[in-house]
Amino acid sequence: MNYFFVKAFFGLVLALPLLPARQAGGWELQKEAAGIKVYTREAEHSNIKEFKASSRINASLPVIFNILRAVDKYPRWIEDVQFAEIVNQGEQLLEFYYQLKLPWPMKNRDIAMVMQVTRHGDESATLTLTSKPDLVPEKDGFIRMREVAGKWHLQAVDANRCEVTYQFLADPEGLLPAWVVNIFIVDGPFKTLQNLNSYAKDYPD
Repeated sequence: MNYFFVKAFFGLVLALPLLPARQAGGWELQKEAAGIKVYTREAEHSNIKEFKASSRINASLPVIFNILRAVDKYPRWIEDVQFAEIVNQGEQLLEFYYQLKLPWPMKNRDIAMVMQVTRHGDESATLTLTSKPDLVPEKDGFIRMREVAGKWHLQAVDANRCEVTYQFLADPEGLLPAWVVNIFIVDGPFKTLQNLNSYAKDYPD
């Protein structure tokens, strides 16, 4: 991830106020390459833009489904995740925690979430993500991101391919103005889906 603008203008942007929240808007395509599309849109009640990234992954839906539930392996393919663990796990509900490593001078963030699983055989599945910030105690050296929500939607293309859509909205908290955060919400999901495609190739069926 390129953090040039953050490093160059960090001292300046801390002094700038946040813009007022906007009405939710339609999706706008921001990047298309390597079979991956990344969209953003204005989010209602937030200055931070929401993103949606989609790609056709060369792996079956059951394989991708298992990868998404293997939270402790997230650092291997989700961009900027340095540590992840499952706190509680059931058949349709999974509670988990992970840490995000950000470049100096920004402070690292962490997230505690609930994953609700809805599956329709081997044809499609949706894993809905909601914040549960008090799931684990706050930790020194991290800012807890408390307002987060998103989902993974999986749609089988055939026995060996799956259309994956990753949608997410998160307030990073702290002293980062919304416009700075919005600069970087395209590259992260783009690289995550790139990583997922590579990781899924060698994942056991």
